[in-house]
Amino acid sequence: MKPIITFDPGIKGGWAIQYSDGVIASGPMPDEGGVIDLIRGFRAGHPGGCEAYVEDVPKFTGPMVPGAYIAVLFRSMGFILGSLSAMGIRTILVTPQRWQKPLCLGTKAGAGGSAPWKRKLKCEAERRFPSVEVTLLNADALLILDFANASGRGTNDLTS
Repeated sequence: MKPIITFDPGIKGGWAIQYSDGVIASGPMPDEGGVIDLIRGFRAGHPGGCEAYVEDVPKFTGPMVPGAYIAVLFRSMGFILGSLSAMGIRTILVTPQRWQKPLCLGTKAGAGGSAPWKRKLKCEAERRFPSVEVTLLNADALLILDFANASGRGTNDLTS
């Protein structure tokens, strides 16, 4: 199997790793030092190559989302992208719409808002990854991993 690491860089985000032997690990988003340790350990275990999928954050979120939230989100995403690039890991950005569409779960609005939508995504991650402990924090990262496996290589390569 292709070794893949995925990140949902949100404040309440997480990560998922699929090792070359198929074993999957996942957890909540660590602090910056933890991100570096996670990526360094993943890269060291796969000297033959690996890749990363990172959720691309929205450029516009509307007037109801505070600017401070967006600043933290972009800082986290930038730190992750910089760390992956520094360690030479091929990185693919994927928008939420792109990884969520193949799930055929509808939309956030159709689910009744953010909280019901997140619960719906968590239930889908539990269904797709029955042997992994799924939480609201790591569900998106696991579903991005599922998308990465289903789609093969992405088209937005940042580290060629």
